[in-house]
Formats: sequence, structure tokens, C-alpha cells
Amino acid sequence: MKPEVWQKTTGQEIIQQEETKMEIVVAFVLLLYAQGEVIEHTGPYSISECLSVKREIRRNGWKDRGDQTRYACEERAVRLGKNWEGKQVVVGLAD
Repeated sequence: MKPEVWQKTTGQEIIQQEETKMEIVVAFVLLLYAQGEVIEHTGPYSISECLSVKREIRRNGWKDRGDQTRYACEERAVRLGKNWEGKQVVVGLAD
């Protein structure tokens, strides 16, 4: 029986390995815009789930401020990966 050989990897190598496991899909995501730039995203959702989350945010006191800040449900190409619980989440926008 051969002994196991442990290979030392750096944090950067682990990140690169994880990035290769990501898939790109088109899905509805909830985006937070500030001054025309996307600063946060969450999802993936169906359109009804996305709009439901957006309504809940409004009920909790959020107000869109014109061009300054706003939430939007959009169909975008996104990179999916797994979070620490093993659930599939959006890790970045692909476009």
C-alpha cells in the first residue's frame, strides 16, 4: 500500500481551483445600484422570488433615491458557486 502524498497549496491556488468549478448561467438576481454601478447582488431567484424579496426590502423601510441608489430585479449572466453550507449562490456577475 502506497503512503498518501500531501501536496502543499497556497491560498491563491485554492481560490483558482474553486473558480474553475463555477458555472455561468442566466438567472434573475436582485441588484443594488449606487450611482449607476452595481455594488451588491443576491440570488439566483425566479422572477417572482426576486420581486418578493424586493417588496420585503421596501416594507422594511428601503426607499429608492432616484439615480443615487436603487434595487432592481434583472436577468443577468452570473457565476454560480457553493457557499460554506454547500448551497448554490451567485458569486459574481459574468457580464
